[in-house]
Amino acid sequence: MSSDDIETKAEEDMTTEIDEGIPTEEDGEMDVETQHSMEAEKDVANYLERRQPWFVIVASFITLGIYFLYWFYKVNSQMKAANGDESSPGLRTIGLFVPILNIVILWWTARSIGRVIDERDELAMFLAVFVFLPAFLGVVQGDINAVIDGRKK
Repeated sequence: MSSDDIETKAEEDMTTEIDEGIPTEEDGEMDVETQHSMEAEKDVANYLERRQPWFVIVASFITLGIYFLYWFYKVNSQMKAANGDESSPGLRTIGLFVPILNIVILWWTARSIGRVIDERDELAMFLAVFVFLPAFLGVVQGDINAVIDGRKK
């Protein structure tokens, strides 16, 4: 056996050892709840759009907030599709210009995002908007990207 054959055999053995402990649908070991959870994750990721978090922050700053409005509309559209919300992304975006209502809309949006991301506290996200908006944009878009990649939820 050559050294290449030995390396290939060692890699195959390691892969087999890793895969043996993980239940799969084919093994019949995966419970129904886990199967539904995995299917739901794939479905949610289909509704989300990948964007670079730094781009969202920089574009929002350079366009004096116009890109933020576009991003806000798109994220609300994606959350509506992923969560089955009955809210209107357009009305939520327009509502940002109405005092007091804008605070309520930001709360609703934080809740919608929290349901999809399923890791961040909605209250923390809501408060982050008021403390430092660029950080909020970066964190939320980064988490959306992680859901798309299958690393969250």
